[in-house]
Amino acid sequence: MVSSVSHCCLEGLAFNAMDLKLSLSKSKYLRALRRSKQRRLLGKFVAEGKKICLEFIRDFPEQIEWIFLSPDFIETHNSQLQLVKDKLIPISNLELKEHSSLDSPPEILMIMDIPPALDLEALGPTPKVLYLDQIQDPGNAGTLLRTAAWFGLDAVVLGKGTVDPWNPKVVQASMGSVSRIPLLDQNLSELQLAIPDIPLVGLDMEGKSIWENPPPDSAILVLGNEGQGISEDLRKNLEFISIPRGPSSNVESLNASVAGAIAMSIWTK
Repeated sequence: MVSSVSHCCLEGLAFNAMDLKLSLSKSKYLRALRRSKQRRLLGKFVAEGKKICLEFIRDFPEQIEWIFLSPDFIETHNSQLQLVKDKLIPISNLELKEHSSLDSPPEILMIMDIPPALDLEALGPTPKVLYLDQIQDPGNAGTLLRTAAWFGLDAVVLGKGTVDPWNPKVVQASMGSVSRIPLLDQNLSELQLAIPDIPLVGLDMEGKSIWENPPPDSAILVLGNEGQGISEDLRKNLEFISIPRGPSSNVESLNASVAGAIAMSIWTK
């Protein structure tokens, strides 16, 4: 009996669709990038899923090292993949599932370069900066990065205790904004030294109403931990603003990313 062997071809890329096993070295590489320490050491991160990966291919092809994808994805996105055809590694859906961090395995994932950290001097004297203090939930952190990029903030600073922005779940929630807005690991005191006299504003339930007291045009806006709020050692240096509840509301608090989005919307209008 002669078995049929299917092939997939992408102008310059041909492969046997029955031979789609990931090499041991590439498998170890992807597994290593699940750990924050290794991501920082290697200067790489993993992006997963159709929408975010196609955006990276379109906007940041030079930052892509390898793309792992199913044969079906190649067939259905042939034209979009021409630009990066030398970086494609077709693998089976089972291999994609084994190396994915998502609940629903994607048809594509990729290894990308972590962009260089922001140079503080590049901020200039009057920036709009979002400071994340111990934001630990990847979904909240990623949504805040995406929102900051949407509103055109100059940078997001990741304070001590904040989740690694290159965590796959942060990357996913940010929808690629990790590569669209400058990021910096810095404590608040170092930031103050680099940008003297910049106002420091904290979002807190006990602050003045943001409707009457929006942050100054140039400021550092501090968002605190989802459960504990802004760290005690930071509070002494801040002026506080709040988002008032509606007159008939009995809701205890807002989600950190929702509160941040409202504050950024008012700040940048």
